[in-house]
Amino acid sequence: MKNGVVSGFSRTRASSRNGASRRDEAGWVYVRIAGEPYARGYQHGSLLANEIRDALRVLRHLIRQDTGLSFEWFAKNAMAMFHPILEGNYDGTLRDQFGTEILDELRGIEAGANAARSRGEPKVTLEELIGWNAYPELMCQWFPAVLSGQVKAPIDRDDQGPGPGQASGFLPPRVIVGSLYRRGYRDIDIKRLRGANYIAIAINPRGARVLVVVDAQTAEITGLRPAGNDRPQPFYDGGGWPPRPWSGPRW
Repeated sequence: MKNGVVSGFSRTRASSRNGASRRDEAGWVYVRIAGEPYARGYQHGSLLANEIRDALRVLRHLIRQDTGLSFEWFAKNAMAMFHPILEGNYDGTLRDQFGTEILDELRGIEAGANAARSRGEPKVTLEELIGWNAYPELMCQWFPAVLSGQVKAPIDRDDQGPGPGQASGFLPPRVIVGSLYRRGYRDIDIKRLRGANYIAIAINPRGARVLVVVDAQTAEITGLRPAGNDRPQPFYDGGGWPPRPWSGPRW
């Protein structure tokens, strides 16, 4: 590989499963891959094509349930934000070319997963793979920042069908924040939209940190419980936005 581009000779060698193997045993899948980034990706994609498609199918349902929005919208935004980071090696700070190597491995996964695709199976795309890999950052850092107005999504929701506040009839986050503020809450941080409810962390009128569930259509509080400060935070939820440099595929 040179400057993030794989030569024709390298791609020809990468298209084989040389040195790669898969073994299913007692419910576990053992996979061995080897070679340059594109080769490893191709082996990964071809050996785990069914599992990759199944995971993407489940992820679509999870994101729709948690946010009311499509996985496609999140994947398009992930592509817009993270593809340039990978392609540019984080503005040249990744001097070992780690960004372009990851991108080449993802392209290999895409090619491998589609190599033996039947007519009825959905095509796996690079956009989907980047969206899947970015899922923790998108859901726990970026999307709450979009809801609270801290950042603007590169791809607008209007282009991807109805979202919160449109056909669903949901109130925008600023209305929810204003409603809670008038009730005496402060330091209000909307975390996510789950089903027809906004989930927020706030300080209540007594000074306690609480988790508040608010009906997205009426702004009525439908759930309330303490939000303790001593619970460990998820590993991906402590870095703020924008996230730290790309850490590589998690699958």
